[in-house]
Amino acid sequence: MSRDTEFSQIEDASEAPVPLGRGRLVDEGSRQTWPMPAVQSRRPPRSRPSASCVGAPSARPGGAASSLAPRSAPCPWPDSRRGARARAVRAGEDADRGRTDGRLRLAGRGGVGKTTTCLLAGHTFASCRGDRVVALDASPDAGTLADRLRRDTHETVGTLLRDGLRVERYADVRAYTSQAPSRLEAIAGDDGPAVTQALGEAQITALIGLLERHYTLLLLDTQAGLLTPAARAALDCADQLVVVSPAALDGAHAAGSTLDWLAVNGHAVLAEQAVAVVNGIPHRHDDIDVDRIEEHFRARCRSCVRLPFDPHLGTGTEVDPARLRPATRRACLELAAAIATGFTTPRRHR
Repeated sequence: MSRDTEFSQIEDASEAPVPLGRGRLVDEGSRQTWPMPAVQSRRPPRSRPSASCVGAPSARPGGAASSLAPRSAPCPWPDSRRGARARAVRAGEDADRGRTDGRLRLAGRGGVGKTTTCLLAGHTFASCRGDRVVALDASPDAGTLADRLRRDTHETVGTLLRDGLRVERYADVRAYTSQAPSRLEAIAGDDGPAVTQALGEAQITALIGLLERHYTLLLLDTQAGLLTPAARAALDCADQLVVVSPAALDGAHAAGSTLDWLAVNGHAVLAEQAVAVVNGIPHRHDDIDVDRIEEHFRARCRSCVRLPFDPHLGTGTEVDPARLRPATRRACLELAAAIATGFTTPRRHR
């Protein structure tokens, strides 16, 4: 059997991702690596493991070969395979293949930690579950998603859009993504003016349509605000929403205004089922009424999660989940569990 034929058979065996369950989602890494978690699959036995395609070499259409080898290292969530929260994070992991994929959109004003929250949720899902998880920098204004993750490739959202018609297999898409040790993949945004002007509603819709064929969980990190064409397209495609607020009353008020806008612009159900994140809570917060902020969001959203301040996240560089404080890791598991609850909740029409 030729190498091309052998690789083709492996690709065919793993092309379809394992679904998350009903519902879909919208809205960092180091050289140290962790082990890929064990996954119980309902697929029939094959002569070779379907996951082998992840470690097989492939080439970008018309370009150089790209290494698809997964990384492995100590898991930053040592208890992530057991416990109530871990079981909640894996909700719907073994769902029937007919279920839809997940798209999670993160919303919030600029500077509140939206991109960091997106990556923390992605790292947690990717390390605790067996699904393919990808984070997409969907901001037309040169987002910072790629700055918080080690880059494996110079490919971007713009080049993926350009080559979209030639991207057919998961191995093709991998040439455009960077993969963290957690197995989280990310696609960097562009900072070229020609591309940022072209990233509108049609382009976001096309990117989501391409990626959902290969990933079961898609996290969209869009620009701040809700009125741009890209943000509106992400909202229209979203199955769940994460609203990020700083640990301050004025920031909570601004996030509340986001929920108000959603309620009167055709996204009331999305707002009601949203997960709110109160981000960057200092260890000592006697002068911040965090309880009041949390109460405000619990009255309006399905769930509210406190994400404490962590010095490692404050550096603005690549995020290594293994360097997070224990309290931050616990909060990440809680956040992922709150989101995953929506995988098994029947969707209602907006």
